[in-house]
Amino acid sequence: MIKRIIFTLLLISGCIVAAPLSAQAGSNIVGTVCNGNNNTGSSAVCTDTKNVNPSTNPIIDRFQKITLIVAYVAGAAAVLMLLAGSLKYITAAGDSNKISSAKNTIIYALVGIIVIVLAASIIEFVVTKIK
Repeated sequence: MIKRIIFTLLLISGCIVAAPLSAQAGSNIVGTVCNGNNNTGSSAVCTDTKNVNPSTNPIIDRFQKITLIVAYVAGAAAVLMLLAGSLKYITAAGDSNKISSAKNTIIYALVGIIVIVLAASIIEFVVTKIK
């Protein structure tokens, strides 16, 4: 039962880490369509330059890129710690000290993932409102 819970938590955490990647992939769809070979460059949406690139502040753009990189690196580290805790739990062989250490590793990794997601979301929200 515990192994099934750990597997489910690993699966959910993988989805949490992958969600920003998929959201990032479609973030500038207007710019992609207007600059592509879709013959839509003369449409009303493409001629409105505010829709293509709303940010003109390079400091905010740089801050946003840095926070995104830090969030990805921290998220990857948290997922690796979750995997390490899971492996420690599986190989504990009934030793209560190893089991409690593994459970603490898993709990701290999950808390880390939650903090990373919330921090990245708050920063993105604030930066979007500043733009």
